[in-house]
Amino acid sequence: MHPLEYCAKIFDYQYKEIAEELGVSKQTITDYIKGKTRYIPKKHLPKLSELFNGIDPTFFNKKELNEVEELDVQIAHIEKLSAKEYEEVETDGEILISDPLSSERSRLYSLRNKKVLVNKIFEHIADGDNSHKSSVVKQIVNVFEERSRDEIDALYIFTYILSTNWGKPAGMRKKDEQLMEDLKDVLKKHLDIEII
Repeated sequence: MHPLEYCAKIFDYQYKEIAEELGVSKQTITDYIKGKTRYIPKKHLPKLSELFNGIDPTFFNKKELNEVEELDVQIAHIEKLSAKEYEEVETDGEILISDPLSSERSRLYSLRNKKVLVNKIFEHIADGDNSHKSSVVKQIVNVFEERSRDEIDALYIFTYILSTNWGKPAGMRKKDEQLMEDLKDVLKKHLDIEII
């Protein structure tokens, strides 16, 4: 999906509304999205960024967005809604800010951070430096072998760690917890990331 189409969908804008903001026809917006026009002119990028709550203007001339960029769009949308929907509430002489979208925003930020982490891990494993890649993979394999876990259980735990930002499944056995800690140590050593 073209980035402009994705942004319009998330922000619930009609092409006609976007066209009016840019001072172009609805057909021009459709041409951008369908790829009939190779790039959106630079003069329109700042206005698009403003319309979509500060989204990086370079997004609009990509063929498509990756998962992290899609989450950036969703976060920008939630931030825009939050700015409209928060309210100040006075309780016992204190003014508190009530933001009905705070849990959704937190969920999106958490998901984005997980995607960035997973992408970073896979970039390091798949980078051109075979000696580095080989070293990381060997150490992970050694952790699996030292704990004498079968491949399926080990891969399950590894993928669970990646998908939950290092959370622990309910009922995790002690030796599984040790495996997870060992894996985190290997990844911390080889990647420039903070692991909780």
